[in-house]
Amino acid sequence: MQSQKGFSLLIGIIIIVALLLAIGGGYWWWQTSVKAPWPTPQLIGGDKDSHGCLPAAGYTWCALKNKCLRTWEEKCEITAAQGTPLITSLSPNKGPIGTLVLIKGNNIYTPKNVRIIFKKTGIGENSIQGILDLDSETNNVSFQVPKNIMRDFTCPEDVICSPPPPMQVTPGVYEVKVSGPLGDSNTVSFTVTN
Repeated sequence: MQSQKGFSLLIGIIIIVALLLAIGGGYWWWQTSVKAPWPTPQLIGGDKDSHGCLPAAGYTWCALKNKCLRTWEEKCEITAAQGTPLITSLSPNKGPIGTLVLIKGNNIYTPKNVRIIFKKTGIGENSIQGILDLDSETNNVSFQVPKNIMRDFTCPEDVICSPPPPMQVTPGVYEVKVSGPLGDSNTVSFTVTN
């Protein structure tokens, strides 16, 4: 009787082990060959455009204001105060060193003391020395993307100092604005390419 109980126990253990192996093997087979891989869930509204704007949330790029905005909350237009320079566009808005760039806008042309600020994003202000064309009829200014830009600096009174060396223009995003006796314009982006 004792041997019969031992034999029944052994058979029970073998059956349990066989069942566990069958279940484990079936599960492994289902995981590797039958079960279709689940797609990664897409975040709705998380896609950004080339400027980093979220179109699904209603944001679009406004080149005039150089930022993402919702047009029902804020218009993509700049109204120039009386006499304040306003850049409405750069044509083209990207190109290599040597590209001729036309700045269109309002109150940009003044007969003297106009300078173009051309600075790499995140670095202090720099000026372009050579403005190619000031057109009083169309109120446009043209410049050529330079190889180097002069760094702005101030020298304390009664001290003789020399200007810092020019900064080499490298590919990247530059901020362009016009500065003159009527004030500074808005800032518009220009991308220097290779």
